[in-house]
Amino acid sequence: MYEKGRERAWLRWGSAIGAVLAVGCRSAPRGQAWLEVKSPHFDLYTDLEQSAALDMAHALEESRAVLVRVAWRAASDPQGRTQVAVFADEDRFHDYVPSAHTKGVAQSAVGMERLIATYWDEDRPSGLPRVAVHEINHDLSHWFIPLQPAWYSEGMASFMEGVQYDRATHRAILGEVPPTMARVLRTPGRTAGSIQQMFDAPAAVSEDAWATSRFYFTSWLLVHYLMNHQDEPFAQFQRDLAALRDWREAWSDRFPKLGPAALDSSLEEYLDGGQFNYLVEQVDAPTFPPRVRTLSPAEGHGLSAWIAYRLGAEDLADEESNTALALQHVELNALRTRYQSLRGPGRAKDRLALARQVVQAYPESGEAWLLLARAGDSPDERNRALTEAHQRMPDHPGVLELLAEAALEAEDPSAAMQHTDLLVRRTVLSMQVASLRLRALAMNGRCDEGRQVARSVAATYPKSCTVSSNGATISCATYLENLVRTRCPAE
Repeated sequence: MYEKGRERAWLRWGSAIGAVLAVGCRSAPRGQAWLEVKSPHFDLYTDLEQSAALDMAHALEESRAVLVRVAWRAASDPQGRTQVAVFADEDRFHDYVPSAHTKGVAQSAVGMERLIATYWDEDRPSGLPRVAVHEINHDLSHWFIPLQPAWYSEGMASFMEGVQYDRATHRAILGEVPPTMARVLRTPGRTAGSIQQMFDAPAAVSEDAWATSRFYFTSWLLVHYLMNHQDEPFAQFQRDLAALRDWREAWSDRFPKLGPAALDSSLEEYLDGGQFNYLVEQVDAPTFPPRVRTLSPAEGHGLSAWIAYRLGAEDLADEESNTALALQHVELNALRTRYQSLRGPGRAKDRLALARQVVQAYPESGEAWLLLARAGDSPDERNRALTEAHQRMPDHPGVLELLAEAALEAEDPSAAMQHTDLLVRRTVLSMQVASLRLRALAMNGRCDEGRQVARSVAATYPKSCTVSSNGATISCATYLENLVRTRCPAE
């Protein structure tokens, strides 16, 4: 988390911004096939040439190192891996993501590793787009703070996305003004949006493009202001979030004089001042030996199918998986994609047959065993498959989810806490994941903490949120409270 006492520099929002961001323009070096590059924390898949792909992998690790060591001051390295797909060509990226205005996406789903997809940016060092750094920070921030309001999540990621790292001098710059924000700052009559409206918004993105743009600008501006003028209470506020406190309660405690109206006034003064603090530090980014592999045509189509499925391009996913399986009838990613299409009632036998086929063909793949752990025909088969998957992927969200469910079913309080503590940091804190954590807390007798977490999670959902429970439809807040109440006495 952001702390006091680090070297800072002042940047006036005018002409100096361009000087900080200026890099040479060049065309994307395109390769002929998908490459897989494994670094300490990333699985990079790209159609860039090999030298550019390796450069991109180093840029990913450098950005992550700066974020972990400068932004979060982490005592230990967050666990887990992140999958990143970088297309050399923007048009090919838009085959998977039709929206013409989208430069990159991150897909987080319960039971799966996080996937970031984007394309080469000729205006950025190593071609690594800002949106990729933005999403890497989301990934890291949820490790340290699993439950976040939308304004904090996007404001922090926007603040962090402009990471600059000089490999020769190991000099890192963090927190400079992003170009999108700089354009707003240069606009006559610029203003921030309403803090009250931003605080009330359940998400950053809305159907109104202008409202979305204003949300991002205002959240970035608020985080920038808090870091530079309210750094100690802001650090305390982040510690509260890390403890899964309701963010509104934490805000009232840490900023008793900064209600929405006072913040509106403070941000206007901050804008008029025209100076923004950014951070400069020395960071030794990790070095690693190149581990690069060219995928076969079948593997390439299988990977394309899996990426398309993750990004919601179902027709493309079907087309690519069919092509992959025509070339190699047991291609791993194509079969994983086909497995997902077999969800729903009446398809259990089909899923089981496919999962067994994948395990037989890929006995060393943790992903293959994870399919069987979900589809197995008996507890013994599912447990054996889960053990195999856990050995190969000890911090995979899907593995942790099944381990947590098994521990709760077996009434093993210690294991339930261990697995859910890691799970909430490795995936989105959905209603499903939150329910596992609340049951683990209640099983361990941590009732007050469980009630607090239930309130905090409920506060992130609209009041209209409902779930089906025991044949009845109840509010999400009541559902979460009931998970704790079943084991804990009334307050």
